[in-house]
This record gives sequence, structure tokens and C-alpha cells, in this order.
Amino acid sequence: MRNIDLRLLEVIREVHRTGSVSHAAQNLGLGQSAVSMSLARLRKHFNDPVFVRTSRGMKATSYAEALIGELIKATEILESAMNRRLHFDPLSSDRMFHLISTDIAQFTILPPLVRCLAATAPKVRINLRQ
Repeated sequence: MRNIDLRLLEVIREVHRTGSVSHAAQNLGLGQSAVSMSLARLRKHFNDPVFVRTSRGMKATSYAEALIGELIKATEILESAMNRRLHFDPLSSDRMFHLISTDIAQFTILPPLVRCLAATAPKVRINLRQ
């Protein structure tokens, strides 16, 4: 996987889905030349034409056809991993938040903030500095 651009997985998936370089480019928000260059990189990497032009559009070679299922799974796994976010639950969180404020903010903003936190995030702590 050295020097392989993961965006190439999107290109191969979209060209396979649409059967068209121009439609794939449009769907990916790329220029047609960018998709063509991506296909050239894929051809070089796999030492296979990957897709061939037919009267019905772009058709995956038998070698690419064998790879596409695995590449689609890999793309889905990567997308899932990259879209994972840490969920913040204020009711159970015991995080410490460090705040820096002016003297006046300590008297005007801090009291309502502490009341709000007591109701919505009772275990959250504040470390206040001037």
C-alpha cells in the first residue's frame, strides 16, 4: 500500500458503478482528466488495463472485476472508520474544562454557567484561571 492514493478507490468504485469516466468525474466532483489520470495510475499499479472502453461504456477487466468487491469493502471500512466520532454525553462526562477569563467574566458569566452545568453536566469540572 506504499504510495497508493486512497482516492483511487473512490475512482475505481465510481467508474465501475457508472461505466463512464465523465459520469464518475461529475459524481466525484473531479475533472474528466483527473479521473483518466487516476485510471492510468491504477493501470500502472495493478499492471492491468483495469477498465476497457466498450460500446456500452467502461467495462472492468476480469482482473479488476475480481478486485472490485474487495476494494469496495475496503472503502466502506475506511469510510466507517473515518466517520467515527467520539460521542460526548454531558450527563456522564467527568471531563475537566480549563477556562481563562477576566475578572468581570467571573462575576457575570461564570455563575449562570455553573448553574447550567449543574443541571446538564453535573460531573463536569471547571478549572478557572484569570
